[in-house]
Amino acid sequence: MLPGNWGESMWKQVFIDSIKALVPFKNSIRAAKRRLFPYRSLSENDELAFKQGLEIIRQAQALKCSFGTVLEVGTGWVPTIPSMFHAAGASKIYLTDVERLLDERTYAQAKDFVGGRLQEISETMFRPLPVVRKQFEKPPNFKYLCPFDPQVIGPESVDIAYSRTVLEHIDPNTLQQLLSDIFNLLKPGGITIHIIDNSDHFEHRNRSLSQVDFLRYSDRLWRLTHFNAQNYQNRLRHSDYLPIFEGAGFDVIEFSGEPGATALEDIKRMKLAPRFRRYDAEDLAILTTYVAARKPLL
Repeated sequence: MLPGNWGESMWKQVFIDSIKALVPFKNSIRAAKRRLFPYRSLSENDELAFKQGLEIIRQAQALKCSFGTVLEVGTGWVPTIPSMFHAAGASKIYLTDVERLLDERTYAQAKDFVGGRLQEISETMFRPLPVVRKQFEKPPNFKYLCPFDPQVIGPESVDIAYSRTVLEHIDPNTLQQLLSDIFNLLKPGGITIHIIDNSDHFEHRNRSLSQVDFLRYSDRLWRLTHFNAQNYQNRLRHSDYLPIFEGAGFDVIEFSGEPGATALEDIKRMKLAPRFRRYDAEDLAILTTYVAARKPLL
């Protein structure tokens, strides 16, 4: 959908978020707010995280990867997928963030949610439900690194590294360094799996926008949207990610994504910013990128 106001309400949100970024002692204010009003995730977000967590676990199992030590890049508020990996048998799980969001209450939310869905994990793992339940009831071996420091983990000590809707928030230079760090942390033969959301995240809060509305704006104008760093989106397109993974040394096993029908129609009608005019319309319209890659054995 291409609204006549071409994102007017988005810019109102940008203004509000920018003002928030200027508030002094905002972290202390946020902590006090969370004590009074604990964070609660939306049920649809929990469902999507669980669905995509099953996809990650299924892919890891298909690639015959050990579920020993697991690294999640960008845990966020609710550790749904780490709790799923715990139920799946992971012996150690590193949770990471740039900014501390996870707390005891949000962990309890994830535990309650995943605890009610163990049957699906059992079916995905082809493992008896009592075995999965017994594993889930053990205290998890979680280590929360905030900020993420690869040196704490150590080289060639991780079996699986993954992220879900995180890489699109990382600038390209930092992303290249992050993937190099992941490569170094993985054991030879270890795998990395990522689900990348290529859509305009302002559309998540304002459904009147196109899912690819942000492809209209020049880089100079787009920089105004992330004065508040929490709004940063790199706007990399599907095809941009493959050379970044290969450049980090990975053997890419799966690299897939399907154009969104509505997004494709929008792209054909919108005036693209110069940066995006060299791309195929189908590439621009891919809203979700799936990557599975392996660190070579030698």
